[in-house]
Amino acid sequence: MASPTANRPSIDQPTPTWQKQAKQLPFWVRRCSAWAVEMSLVIVGGLAPFTIGAISNRGPVSVPLNPVVRGTAETVAATLGLPMRDRQPSVSPLTNLFWSGALVLPIAIASWQLYLLSTTGQTLPKRWFGVRVVNSRQLPPGFSRIIARETIGRWGIPVGIAYIVWQATGAFPNLLVMMGLSGIMIAADGLMGRRFHSRTGHDLLAGTYVQPVATSFFTNPFTSYDWEEENQSVKAIVLISKPKLPEWNLWQWMRQYPGLTLIIVGSASMAAVLGTFIGTQVYIQNQANLRASQNQDNEVFL
Repeated sequence: MASPTANRPSIDQPTPTWQKQAKQLPFWVRRCSAWAVEMSLVIVGGLAPFTIGAISNRGPVSVPLNPVVRGTAETVAATLGLPMRDRQPSVSPLTNLFWSGALVLPIAIASWQLYLLSTTGQTLPKRWFGVRVVNSRQLPPGFSRIIARETIGRWGIPVGIAYIVWQATGAFPNLLVMMGLSGIMIAADGLMGRRFHSRTGHDLLAGTYVQPVATSFFTNPFTSYDWEEENQSVKAIVLISKPKLPEWNLWQWMRQYPGLTLIIVGSASMAAVLGTFIGTQVYIQNQANLRASQNQDNEVFL
């Protein structure tokens, strides 16, 4: 007589670590973070050389300020109601160089980001956070759409409305009020995405869409495989031979990460220039102290 077989109770095995999907930030957080990093690159590109130029404006030799920089400063001052103390300022040659760079470098960084956004749909920060801008055919939007999206939709209309309200209400020339109004209008443009399926006002104007894409940040290397059982996964990890790692090539890495290479080279160049300037200033100060000491010794001797 055959004995009945008893079914073994199933034991719930805990899901191994490599089968757990990596958690990602919410899409709106990634989108806002990418935008914040983009703006930080532009701001730092202008603020860093301006600060270095202001520090270096202590030399004995003075030259006229670059006319392009002076004209830009006068235009900004007239638009925002800022006083101009000196219409014909004189600065040191090194200050002239850095302040000219403070005018050119933010334009270059912004143009580079617009180019990447129009041709690939991603700037370097958007690639980091897994955000992509496309048109209705799921293709890169193109230069004309990006210009309309960024210059008119994102900045032109919100800041223009804030400036009109700032002038009409008599708050001019209080810059804090202008900054507050601009922030409110930019936030209102972004909040339109809650009603139009993540399409903000500048996306509606340019006919673009913002989508999440896969990113390699904070992802588990085992999540790309479909493991069935823990034992099989352990066997696969133990039995599969270790692949030979390719040799690291600097030129290949630079071609693979051109944006990061540009940031590293630019930062190293700025650090080298700043170090040279500091060393020069220290040498000049030491020479001046030495001459003052010699003159004092000569006076005492006389």
